[in-house]
Amino acid sequence: MKKKVLSVTRKSQRGGAIYETLVSASLNDNYDVTEYKLDAKKPKIIPYTKLRYRYQVRNISNKEQFDISIFNRAAVYAGIHNYPFKNKVLIMHHYDEFENGNRLTQKYLHDQIIQCVKNLDRLVVVADYWKDYFGQYLDKEKIRVIHNAFDIEEINEHIGYFDHIAFKKENGIPLDKIIVYASNALEVKGYKEVIKKLNPDKYFVVTSGGSDKNVVLNHLHLDTDYQRYLRLLAVSDITVILSRLTEGWNRIAHESLLCGTKVIGSGIAGFGDLLRGAGQVIFNEGKDNLQLVIEEVLKNDLIGKVGYDFAVEFDNKYFRNSWLELCEGFSL
Repeated sequence: MKKKVLSVTRKSQRGGAIYETLVSASLNDNYDVTEYKLDAKKPKIIPYTKLRYRYQVRNISNKEQFDISIFNRAAVYAGIHNYPFKNKVLIMHHYDEFENGNRLTQKYLHDQIIQCVKNLDRLVVVADYWKDYFGQYLDKEKIRVIHNAFDIEEINEHIGYFDHIAFKKENGIPLDKIIVYASNALEVKGYKEVIKKLNPDKYFVVTSGGSDKNVVLNHLHLDTDYQRYLRLLAVSDITVILSRLTEGWNRIAHESLLCGTKVIGSGIAGFGDLLRGAGQVIFNEGKDNLQLVIEEVLKNDLIGKVGYDFAVEFDNKYFRNSWLELCEGFSL
């Protein structure tokens, strides 16, 4: 009989939620996996949010017993360490000071996270930066680094053998300028800074996704499905992400590398681990001239090859094996 695994995910299919759903899929063949999609809205009204999460988690704990219980960060606010789940595993992508409003809210959520972390059986993070950070509160032997992973075959199917010039024409992208993909249209992702730093006569900035898509700035924003998004990365000459977030990793940067596009980034937190590992360029705000940095990077063909060779290592097989190894480490 297969051992039972609870996998708590989110209803969203963006960022960390993609990772959490992939965990369930990776374990399905070897374990009896029950996936529960938590209503993970941003915790703006703490008492209400805490009660909502606690109600959902309590219902899970009352239904059946699991041999391993895997949670995302939203479950932290329900106080999962207070419930009798066996072999508790928490996935933490990142923890960011920009995320939760005022200082009182921030302190409360920080205390909740640390209290939970101290009582875990395993903590999974997506970069060494976060292993060091949470290693202040939990024995590092209990912390595993399992990076984001991607379906390489799917990406190759989407970007293989399409007409780059036709794609640009169809989407209003000029043929005579350097195309810069500047991440999602979110202010904290730094797309406005990218636009301000580049001469529009030479550079053309594109974004996709994000909530600032209706902001009128000197750039093109495209609403895209996954194929169109990947093709947008592939036709871009370079990806520049000047994010101010303490990033977990950075899926957009990783996907850019898989599409053969070089990356310049702020390199904050786990994003720095990705850029250094992939041999890409960390932008030094206040010191570097972005246009000059882009020109130098575009001259160096080796940067793109090194980046792709690094990024392609993190495929579904790597991810599945990493999670199976973690689960098999429990005495069940």
